[in-house]
Amino acid sequence: MSDLGVVLSRASVSRGRLRMLEAVDWEVLPGERWGVLGPNGAGKTTLLRLLRGDLAPDPGGGRVYHLAGRDQESPIGIRPLMPMVSPALHDFYTAGQWRVSGLELVLSGFFDTPFLYQEPSAAQRLAALRTMDELGIADLEHRTFPEMSRGQARKALLARALAPGPAILVLDECLDGLDRRSRAGVQELLDRAASMAGLVCAVNRFSDLPRCVDRVLVLDRGRVAARGPRSQVLGEGGGLGPGQAVRRAGLLSGAVDPGFGPAFRVWGVDVVLDGCRVLENIRFEMDWDQNWAVFGPNGAGKTTFLRLLLGEVAPYAETGLVERCGPDGPWSARAMRGRCGLVSAEVQAGLARSMTVIQAVMSGFRAGVDPAEARRLARRALDLLGLSGLEHRILSSLSNGQARKVVLARALAPGPMLLFLDEPLAGLDRRARAEVRDLLQGQAEAGLRLIMVTHRAADLIPAVNMVLELEGGRVAHAGPRQGC
Repeated sequence: MSDLGVVLSRASVSRGRLRMLEAVDWEVLPGERWGVLGPNGAGKTTLLRLLRGDLAPDPGGGRVYHLAGRDQESPIGIRPLMPMVSPALHDFYTAGQWRVSGLELVLSGFFDTPFLYQEPSAAQRLAALRTMDELGIADLEHRTFPEMSRGQARKALLARALAPGPAILVLDECLDGLDRRSRAGVQELLDRAASMAGLVCAVNRFSDLPRCVDRVLVLDRGRVAARGPRSQVLGEGGGLGPGQAVRRAGLLSGAVDPGFGPAFRVWGVDVVLDGCRVLENIRFEMDWDQNWAVFGPNGAGKTTFLRLLLGEVAPYAETGLVERCGPDGPWSARAMRGRCGLVSAEVQAGLARSMTVIQAVMSGFRAGVDPAEARRLARRALDLLGLSGLEHRILSSLSNGQARKVVLARALAPGPMLLFLDEPLAGLDRRARAEVRDLLQGQAEAGLRLIMVTHRAADLIPAVNMVLELEGGRVAHAGPRQGC
């Protein structure tokens, strides 16, 4: 294990006018095992990229690497010693359907390249095979990436990072998108990997922290909210103390039983946008046998409420907790968005008007989906909505009502488990409204869950059985649907 250490001093990172990180002071000593926690948008990934040299600190901040008794500010020669495993790396191989074998994937880590461009040495090949065997994935030696399950692929990427003998292993949500069994397997691998390298692991949930992690840094809105020993920061085995501050920052506890927990639990959440408190003390719980309507006047916070559930906005620094749980276990916001569809004016406005209808619908699929299968499912959704004849039309040639139906087709085509509807019938004429209501009712009866924001009770479908009313950013009523 190398003696690499990193020191950040008043280090900030900006993107245009947006400050991603603010004056971070942090020291990672050789062999230390850190967990980085924080709500969505807290700056965790940015911090990891700053740490390993992918991003430079803003002027006035410092970053120094200590290696072999010498100090250097440049990341040259450092990044190969700090390999990073992230959803973005996983998605790169998945999206390209690259038929790289497990062994080739691991060997590419010696050269810090996405593919194996040169012949590895005998020693490198031996180290790669030894690492795969130690991590229990020797059977993936000849299996190509598209043939691997998500859990197997994630383990192969971990082996890719570990085989060259890194100084510090950098992990960004490495459990994201994995089922319960795969999560447990990767957790075990990380515990074993701790004997091979230092570790910096960013997660959204307490339960995703590897057992070997003994130090924790908490980020909130780009600032360090807490750091220190795990037991102290998370309040384990003693009083709440600093651990209470972590829970207030909106972290996910991961304590919901995957088989019985609700889809969402929101406790005491405030949301502040541009200095304005849009939601206040929100408490909400949705079970998987419920479909909800969300009512409220303009400015009540309905759209922000949907964005909160989707993880597009985070609870205010000092408030609240949001938990998300699917039938297969707790979900991160990223994982949940991959299994949900969204219909809104914002989605519609974000589609390039030069796109064809079929391109717009196919844009709703996540990276890695087979294009031919995505096209088939997109055409099926267009047919359900009576839009088959518009497949090759460009969006700018459609009426607003037609475009809204395209957005609905885009949300439905991937087969979501949950559908977020923000005024889905806006812009539709009476006939189209009836057709869409019938379609949504049929989907709900087939098991699709709905959360529907609307101003009009007449737009609701019979399957909606729960109502949430917002007023001034607060919950005015939440309960079974009656008389609307």
